[in-house]
Amino acid sequence: MSIGARILLLGFALFAPVSAWASDNRTASFGSFAGYLWLGHVWSVHASWTVPRVRRGSPAGIGATWIGAQTAIPHGAFLQIGTVEEGFWPKHRRRALNRDVAFWSDTDHHYRAQFIFVVGPGDRVSASMRLATGRWMLSIRDLTSGARAHISTPEEASASFAQAEWLQEDPRSGLDHAPVSYPKLSDVRFGGLEVDARRPSYAALYATWMSLRRIALAPSPLREGSFYVHRARPISQAGARYLRIAAIEDRAEQAFAAEMNGWSQTTPIARVTAERTRFAAAMRSNIHALASAGWPTPIAPLVTELVRAARALRAQTDAAPHMTASRLDSWKARWHKDAAALGHVAHRLRRALQVPEATPKTKAFRRIRQPRAARTVANNAEALSAVLDHNTETVRSASAPGENRTPDLRFERPPLFGSPWRTVDH
Repeated sequence: MSIGARILLLGFALFAPVSAWASDNRTASFGSFAGYLWLGHVWSVHASWTVPRVRRGSPAGIGATWIGAQTAIPHGAFLQIGTVEEGFWPKHRRRALNRDVAFWSDTDHHYRAQFIFVVGPGDRVSASMRLATGRWMLSIRDLTSGARAHISTPEEASASFAQAEWLQEDPRSGLDHAPVSYPKLSDVRFGGLEVDARRPSYAALYATWMSLRRIALAPSPLREGSFYVHRARPISQAGARYLRIAAIEDRAEQAFAAEMNGWSQTTPIARVTAERTRFAAAMRSNIHALASAGWPTPIAPLVTELVRAARALRAQTDAAPHMTASRLDSWKARWHKDAAALGHVAHRLRRALQVPEATPKTKAFRRIRQPRAARTVANNAEALSAVLDHNTETVRSASAPGENRTPDLRFERPPLFGSPWRTVDH
């Protein structure tokens, strides 16, 4: 299966209805992750960060900072290692109550967090993952305290990993997938980014944003292998317009991609004709919307280039052949090539518009479950202290069903209008 078969053509898997988009970040939902992802064959991931501090006045909540890797297929292999930041700042107190821990997780552990060691706010942490000699080797080191750990697992070694991630997360409840509180944290700063033992280029990364109440968090531009997560600026009218246009086309693309992947030499030609005609019509409508809208002068050349690439892909769609095996394979190769060209232009346009470049879809996998006390007794220091003690013991044992739940990330269909078209065989 290829990543290409799972990419949104015009760029956005919206969590809010299209009508909800506005020229600010208060009415749109981007998901629960802020950071970067990288697409391609992955055999190692590395980063360092400072464990964020809970800020004065923060409600009780949980955040998570981690690196990870996963396959392109849904419910496929997944690995992550990082830190969990949990706590709050009580009224009339001089300092926050918190309990921060290092953890790791993988598919074999059903995404349940595995406790490693306690870390402190402000500690500098370095984490890495590497596939070697048929095993994934995970390591994490607290450069401040000197604590370190190495984990080895063979479970996912045979899978073909196709995505690397460097993320800050607003975890969700594992039972009902409802949001738990996210604390007010100091800036989360990542450094030393590496994938496959190299620093990724900024052009090769795809930004994802996190939605909180009335604000959004986004990653800063990558500079010398480092970035930080900060409050995003309001989306411009041009950015909101582009997202609306892209969202309408996405639905048509998803249906067409699903159909095209199932075509063979025995597929009735009438079915092929009907599907490509429907998709080509949707593309014509999208091209008209892009070409007829008014765009800021710095953006207009990129929109023109995007329209040109979209027309090429529409023409390729119209040229779908009769379903002989050799002609079908040749046509699919040309279609994916044109789609790749479209994706590269769209990524540049999204970055110029300063909008999210990828939106993850999360599954209700087992996560760090925050007991109700931490959500409702934000002013009771003793109660929360007991909650933090309970959660740490839960993470240590990681045995009771429904207790210790850790996040999993699924970029089900990273946007083509913002992602390179890469084929990764499984």
